[in-house]
Amino acid sequence: TQALSSLRLLLQNKLRALIAQCLQCTLSSSGKQRLAALLNLQRHAQHVLQVEENNLNLQLQLEDVLISMKQIIKRG
Repeated sequence: TQALSSLRLLLQNKLRALIAQCLQCTLSSSGKQRLAALLNLQRHAQHVLQVEENNLNLQLQLEDVLISMKQIIKRG
């Protein structure tokens, strides 16, 4: 659907922006952990959004991605 395509693009762009922001900073130990968490979340989000047609719990998975993103941002 159009709404899901827009959501997919929005999430991808936000995650890319956060990753780029991480890469521009000198990476301390916590910065490296944050970058690793963002990269893992990006892979997870791509997987969740690729299988949306077969996933009855898409809303729950999207909420999980957004909550994880919020937690990573708060840690940074």
